[in-house]
Amino acid sequence: MITERQDRWIKEQVEAGNFGDEDDVFHDLIGERISREPEIATIRAALIEGERSGISDKTVDEIRREAELMSKNKKSRAAGEKTLAGRRTALPSAQAIHRLPRSRLP
Repeated sequence: MITERQDRWIKEQVEAGNFGDEDDVFHDLIGERISREPEIATIRAALIEGERSGISDKTVDEIRREAELMSKNKKSRAAGEKTLAGRRTALPSAQAIHRLPRSRLP
């Protein structure tokens, strides 16, 4: 069962020409959810790992700096491999950060 608000949104999407009919809306939404399942599972696993890791002795600022460093390293790896002395080498992975339980995050 869908709500009136959801029904209205679906009809608006069809009327705007974003979808051929209401079935297309459902097929698209289900397809998107299926394609995101691996990402959702990865995030869920990371949250569980973080909760199980306990309370960190690091400050929020220390954790934030490590997270920013990890993000920069990840972006560098995603941009491609670095060339070193004419050879292509993969960037090293960043060390994992200690996670605070959600109750301790700002």
